[in-house]
Amino acid sequence: MLKGIDVEGIKIMVTILDNEYIATSRMCTHSTFDLSQGHYADGYVTCMLHTSVFDLSTGEPMNLPAKKPLDLYKTVVKENKLYLELD
Repeated sequence: MLKGIDVEGIKIMVTILDNEYIATSRMCTHSTFDLSQGHYADGYVTCMLHTSVFDLSTGEPMNLPAKKPLDLYKTVVKENKLYLELD
């Protein structure tokens, strides 16, 4: 499951991978497509516009046309609330 959120004007995508929250930028680095609307499987998200695949644990694109990785954000869970470190 992918969840798109906006925090302080930043478009972020959150998912759970190996029982941990993963937060990345959610816009494809190749073209304007909201990856939270993409296809998610086994820790990877596919951009439905040009089929670039991103590894959500590293943000790295696995194929062209995307070349630039997604930004990663540190996540912390405290008292059942998810916090993101944006810097």
